[in-house]
Amino acid sequence: MSIVFAPIKCRYLALSYVWGTRKTGRLVLTSHNEEALMKPAALTENRASIPNTIWDAITVVRKLGENYLWVDSLCLVQDDPIEIEQCVAIMDLFYEMATLTIVAADGDDAWAGLGGVEPTPRQTNRLVREIVPGLHMTTTTDMGALLSRSTYGARGWTMQEQVISRRLLVFVGGQIYFKCDTSHFREDLNWAGKPLHDSHLPIADMISMIFTTPDRGFNDFTDILLYYMLRKLSFQNDILRAAQGMLRKISLHTGMHFFEGLPPPLEQEYRSKGRRVGFPSYSWTGWLTPVQYNNFVCAWDEVSSDRDFEENPEPNSDVRGWIIWHCKLEDGDVVRISNTGRFRKSLMLQPEDTLRNARTKYQEFPVATSGVGFSKVPPTSYPLLLFWTICIELRLERALPAPGDPLGLAYYSAMDKFGESCGRFTMDPTTPENGDGEFALLAATNDSLWALMLVWKDGIAERRGAVELSNSVLDGCLPPGPMWKAIVLG
Repeated sequence: MSIVFAPIKCRYLALSYVWGTRKTGRLVLTSHNEEALMKPAALTENRASIPNTIWDAITVVRKLGENYLWVDSLCLVQDDPIEIEQCVAIMDLFYEMATLTIVAADGDDAWAGLGGVEPTPRQTNRLVREIVPGLHMTTTTDMGALLSRSTYGARGWTMQEQVISRRLLVFVGGQIYFKCDTSHFREDLNWAGKPLHDSHLPIADMISMIFTTPDRGFNDFTDILLYYMLRKLSFQNDILRAAQGMLRKISLHTGMHFFEGLPPPLEQEYRSKGRRVGFPSYSWTGWLTPVQYNNFVCAWDEVSSDRDFEENPEPNSDVRGWIIWHCKLEDGDVVRISNTGRFRKSLMLQPEDTLRNARTKYQEFPVATSGVGFSKVPPTSYPLLLFWTICIELRLERALPAPGDPLGLAYYSAMDKFGESCGRFTMDPTTPENGDGEFALLAATNDSLWALMLVWKDGIAERRGAVELSNSVLDGCLPPGPMWKAIVLG
């Protein structure tokens, strides 16, 4: 056995497993040993330094009559940052193109092995009781429940390997499960298989539904975030890299192009708390806790932000926006973001370009000529969003958290100059108790406005909450009243 360059269009199996923290004495592919490991019998000669899980997976490949196994630690040159970066960006292909993915979900690291594959023993604790003489009853546990309690199911990197693969052979809880796009089977029960498209699936099994139904688009995206943000990463800087394969697959299916992990429209509302350093506040990647997408995205009418507002739209709650999004990349270039998420040449950074997209009454608001602009934007480690929009000032009054709120968020009321509440929203609990807050309007319906509550620091605004405001807020906001401003959002 050795490492080889696989023939074109060959059948191969992939291994999905937990690396663990034990690194000493472990064989990985590097630029220094690549040539040696491609010699015949090289892996056999290094058996002692190959983790049990990988060795057992090789045994499974042989017993299934296959010839090739793809394992990240032995198939990607670990000390080549360029190769690692390129392969991480297309990680979905390695698992989606595999004939079968072996999932090693028992144990805490790569040395645990695959239970039941000789010589690794099974670890089972099945409860069996004799009900009447000759009749025994036992308990069974769904694969999803076992995975959700495992170290494998808690790791961020393993999620995309699990949901992208077309077929899974899962070793967990001392049992072996097989899952494909339509059903899954278990070795301890003699049945025809459990259909996945079952509305009564337990929540732990709902992750199996991702990428199984055509045209789910944004639903797949929100489901991915629901599970992914609950998982752990050894390095917080991997938050976007460990999900790139899943986002790339959604992009291929829908034509949406992701910007810092976000699909268009960029105005989507979500709730979270706890900032992740080094990532933007406008994206889920910039927050430590799971995000919750609310009804803004359900109401969004997917029209280009380059198109004029209809002065007399049909009486419904379609959301219409006016913002022309731009971003300043790490190299200093400024580009426009189209309504499909693609980068375009920037020609529309003047306020007049955005005003033409807004309703006539919004165009009459004054344009701020002082304060923060786009000319002197400080450098950051991530892209900044640049745009013109209407900003208003409202008074903040903190309310008690809702009983049982899962995120422990702080609830605020946005109050106008008459002391009337214009909307209620959530923010990071570290936000000051009360005071005046600036709100950047993003879009409007016939009855309401959607806005971001902003906090400025060193010339860059951060998103601290999203709120639906009543239309009357334009007349009742605090001085100086509605005003078009240049926003630099990080």
